[in-house]
Amino acid sequence: KEDKQNEINSMNQLIEKLISDKKQNKLRTDELKRIRQEKKKDISGNFSSMKGKLIWPNDGKLEVKFGNQINPELRTITENTGIEIRCANSSKVISVLDGIVMGINYIPTYGNVIIVDHGDDYATVYANLGRIFITDNQYISQGDLIGEVSSSGSKKNLLHFEIWKKDQKLNPEKWLKTR
Repeated sequence: KEDKQNEINSMNQLIEKLISDKKQNKLRTDELKRIRQEKKKDISGNFSSMKGKLIWPNDGKLEVKFGNQINPELRTITENTGIEIRCANSSKVISVLDGIVMGINYIPTYGNVIIVDHGDDYATVYANLGRIFITDNQYISQGDLIGEVSSSGSKKNLLHFEIWKKDQKLNPEKWLKTR
């Protein structure tokens, strides 16, 4: 239980560190605005207007919901800061909306992690990736292939997905399209 909490804390610290870097956030936001103007896309309110309309990052099955998870045998509670999606072997992962890659990192037990800045203080997190097909600071469009779910380890074929608004974790199920 303590290990799991440490993993969650290290993921949270990484995301909070990236989000709190105001200078980098301003640069990314300006770049995102420039690209969106170039592509004649809406500039602001882009993410916030997508509640309940975002595409899923993968076509797998929701396995673990957001929030506190109770283990009936151990009688312990573990916080899930996102959702877990059970995927087929080497499943592709796509971006739920356009944005700029703010970080690609490795966190033990979460594997490779991609964090995408969508502007207006919104970010998405894709974790437990085996392969990554994008680079830091790259602009990506909605539906772009960003990686592949890891097909090894204890979380084999399990995509971890989070949505953040500033330093607040949001329930991804409320943002993704109902299916």
